[in-house]
Amino acid sequence: MGGQGWQEDLTFDDVFMGVGGKDLWNRVYVDRDEDAAKSEEMAKVFETFGKLRDLTDEGSAGRNWNDTTSLVVRGKAAAQAMGDWARGEFVLAGKKAGEDYGCVPGPSENPVLTTGGDVFIFPKQDNPEVEAAQLRLASMLLDPDVQVKFNTAKGSTPVRGDVNMASADACMQKGLALLENDDNIALPKNAILSSDTDGRIQDLVSQFWTTPSMTIEDVQNQFAEILQDGS
Repeated sequence: MGGQGWQEDLTFDDVFMGVGGKDLWNRVYVDRDEDAAKSEEMAKVFETFGKLRDLTDEGSAGRNWNDTTSLVVRGKAAAQAMGDWARGEFVLAGKKAGEDYGCVPGPSENPVLTTGGDVFIFPKQDNPEVEAAQLRLASMLLDPDVQVKFNTAKGSTPVRGDVNMASADACMQKGLALLENDDNIALPKNAILSSDTDGRIQDLVSQFWTTPSMTIEDVQNQFAEILQDGS
């Protein structure tokens, strides 16, 4: 575990989806159901997340994600909850998915993939030459061959569903398989909540993680309050 707010929050999301499931996720974040936020199911999410403290090393505070990934690569740590970008560290180290390391979607009996990604935004303007250049770049980015090469290198899933990803490694195949069924897909909370509300939840998750004395009841009440106050 890397001791930074976004890393703690990412792990919390994994625990939330793995323990609580997609239905609770949607009730809490999409419906803003206060009863769901204060439910026993949500209490179990926080309880499970808190138990992970005992599995982390003393040097985690302030540690970057890639330095934490390096611990897994070198056999100094057993696992890390991280996005597809961590795959590059394994590739640089000459490790092969399915042989030297594995990936677990979830972990959950019914794994769910939260979809998201980075975007390119082209400012609207009146210059036809610039617009033509924008279209050329967009076409290149979405070209099936480019999609295959980029995603195979990064370990991510393509934004197009009609490209041949036979070259994907064992870890990527698990994500691609989940995408075949809409029931396995959910929106990440930063696509549902305002940046302010999302940030307040991240701060609360970090506070809970670094304050073992904080009770489940206390963190749940604050969690529900943030959701009710936010947008």
